[in-house]
Amino acid sequence: MQVREGEGADPFEALGSPRRRAILELLATSPRSLWQVADELPISRQAVARHLRFLEAAGLVTDELMEARRVYRTSELGLAPVRAYLDLVADLLRTGRTVGISLVSADAEH
Repeated sequence: MQVREGEGADPFEALGSPRRRAILELLATSPRSLWQVADELPISRQAVARHLRFLEAAGLVTDELMEARRVYRTSELGLAPVRAYLDLVADLLRTGRTVGISLVSADAEH
């Protein structure tokens, strides 16, 4: 789960963790500070901070400074590519169409 500053993380990798999904769900209901998130989950504040950094690097969470406290919220803009991909897959499932992209060529881009 190591993300270096300035490096983007894959939103699907970020969503692969049940703890990060739980954090994202909490933030979707209302913006919260790190302390507020940590109070809701059975993990340490340090672990919450690491997960928040990963979610932020993936573009799924944004933060802002409010009254000397950093507040995190779910980013609708960051969720858009995830939603678009899932809509594509759902459409393919409904219609039975194929895309013409192999896993090998998709992996070669990374």
